[in-house]
Amino acid sequence: MRTKRRHLQAGDPRRWVLYATPGGRDAAFAQAVVEAGDSWKPLTVQSYRLDEAIRNIQPEAVVVAAAQPDGAGLLRRTLALHGRRRVVVDDCHLHVLTKLLNAAC
Repeated sequence: MRTKRRHLQAGDPRRWVLYATPGGRDAAFAQAVVEAGDSWKPLTVQSYRLDEAIRNIQPEAVVVAAAQPDGAGLLRRTLALHGRRRVVVDDCHLHVLTKLLNAAC
């Protein structure tokens, strides 16, 4: 959460995309966000902190790692709780995420 606060204080105008994963393998996610343009900022969070991160950061999109334990359940729950206000996809559909972020610019 300190990361976004630091960027906001510096006047960083980028919009946030969260990746909920239990591990640190986020290269494909980061690449998908970077390909969508400079206005997007990727941020990886631990899956158990996803709801807190969404409340504090207010991202425009959320990606859930599908291969994690109960990844499908986390995706369904995140869609139900937060899907009305933002894009929510799993990391099997990063190409769709890039297209959606490009369209949102």
